[in-house]
Amino acid sequence: MQSAQMKNSLIVILAVLAVYLTSQLWFENFSGRNFFYRFLNAYVTAPALSGENSFGQPYRLIIGLGGNSFIVRYNNLSAQPVKRDCDEIISDVLKQGEFIAMRETSDSDARYDEIFNSRCYLYDYYFDMPMIHFAAAFSQKNSALVSRISTFNCVALIPVPQPDGSYPGEKTIVCFLDEMRGVIYEYESKKNLAPPSGEAPPLVYESSRLSGYSFMSSHAFIAKFSQGVYSYPAIQVINPYAGTELLMGAIEKNVDSFFVNPAAKVSFVGENNVYTFIDENTVVKYYKNDVLDYANYKTVSVNATFLQNYEAAVRFIRNDPLVTNEYYLAGYESEEEKKITFYFDYAINDLPLLLPDGYRSSAEAPIGHAIEITVDEENVARYRKLVYTYLQDSYAKTAASDFNAALRFVAEPDGASASPLSGVVLGYKMDRSKQAFLYWVLWLQGGGSFSQNAQ
Repeated sequence: MQSAQMKNSLIVILAVLAVYLTSQLWFENFSGRNFFYRFLNAYVTAPALSGENSFGQPYRLIIGLGGNSFIVRYNNLSAQPVKRDCDEIISDVLKQGEFIAMRETSDSDARYDEIFNSRCYLYDYYFDMPMIHFAAAFSQKNSALVSRISTFNCVALIPVPQPDGSYPGEKTIVCFLDEMRGVIYEYESKKNLAPPSGEAPPLVYESSRLSGYSFMSSHAFIAKFSQGVYSYPAIQVINPYAGTELLMGAIEKNVDSFFVNPAAKVSFVGENNVYTFIDENTVVKYYKNDVLDYANYKTVSVNATFLQNYEAAVRFIRNDPLVTNEYYLAGYESEEEKKITFYFDYAINDLPLLLPDGYRSSAEAPIGHAIEITVDEENVARYRKLVYTYLQDSYAKTAASDFNAALRFVAEPDGASASPLSGVVLGYKMDRSKQAFLYWVLWLQGGGSFSQNAQ
């Protein structure tokens, strides 16, 4: 009798636990994560964007050492002490900064050179940052800067020394750079900031403006191998959904977390061998090119702000246990009045991960960024991602082909650039062996791009 009561009690406890865990599934309830996701995320070490204020985080932090020498950081930005100091000064400028000047055309050109030649910190953004959202992300939505500055793409923080040249000084100059329009908005903060110091690492960057690269139609920071070559870890590309073999059962197990009640979903192989999983409100498709596409058809109306929609996006990604690499905001697009699509890309080893060209032009499931997520009134309506995760390999590779070597592939016989370049980047790019190595990517002003292995 006692044994039967204990069994009944155990069944009740398990039933209650099952209901609780189901109700806490993060695709329907953003208030918290269930036990299993807390367990899984304990093994995810990559920092994730979090909260509305992370909208103001740059996609890379550029540290100017002076003399046209720069360090570029893509990873662990929020953990760097200097970032916290810079955030405090930006917040101070938004709240009570003293306006100095707005510089345009030739006046701004000279000031650009002064800024990039100085010891400074640069918050670099992948897109034109709207001041109205930037100020709100720093809890200063009523800042006077909102009425003066529409957009910018870089914030420069320049420590000012004492009259005798010593540090710390008594103020910091903060410049909002709109490089597309050639405008600089200059402010002063009474807070001081220590200037960058130390030796340049093996991978440094130069300013195309300061280097006099007239073939660049827009400014770029270009990587240089300070020791002639650059040793770096290769990257393994892992498919966490399928392992070594793409099977329906393996994929189904990993998409269950997208459903409130996984047992109620229907699974089948659709047209063009697309693995499809559906229930009343949700459709998840897994394409042969390893693109996962989630769609939710619930409608809500909460009159969400732009930053609330952004926060819903990063919260959704953060709660995906199979997104383990650090990612940054690469842009956004407003489709309708309240529907916004946010784009994210990965970075590893302080370098960006570049999407293989074939994915953008794929006839099956084209995707332009590692993650694309559409939010409508704080509800994630669509979530698309390239499913791979990236791990540093145990062996090192050597990059010996520098920017000048890559440039020769797009040059005319007389050495001149065949077409002005609109951009250049050194980053990891995946090849057919499911490994990622360093590549140069050069964007041509007339359209198109060129990739060259940096080996």
